[in-house]
Amino acid sequence: MIFLSQSDKPALKANIYLNLAYVISIIGTYEEAIIAYNDALTMLQSLPDNHDKAFNLNSLSKIGMLIDTYFPGKESASKTSYDLLATAQTIGETINDKKVISMSSGNAAKILEKSGQYEKALEKI
Repeated sequence: MIFLSQSDKPALKANIYLNLAYVISIIGTYEEAIIAYNDALTMLQSLPDNHDKAFNLNSLSKIGMLIDTYFPGKESASKTSYDLLATAQTIGETINDKKVISMSSGNAAKILEKSGQYEKALEKI
């Protein structure tokens, strides 16, 4: 991790943390997955609002859903994931990026559907 501590490129660091969180959510323990998820979130929050940040927030929300899948008896990451998608959608609306808006709405609908909130899920579509 020396590379990460010496890098002056926050977007690169955020992508590395995002990828690390993905891998750990699949092969690590719940505690490791949550730490990696939160580290990636911290890095993403430090970036300026743009397409890449919104896209990565969508990706991190999917990692949260993976954590819920692999560790069903633990605290759910769905609320945080849903909040990330709301942030990504807001960024998409601000920069008028219809792809980001669409992805964010669709992923939010998946979370709502998974939790049995079908009417709210339909409103997202």
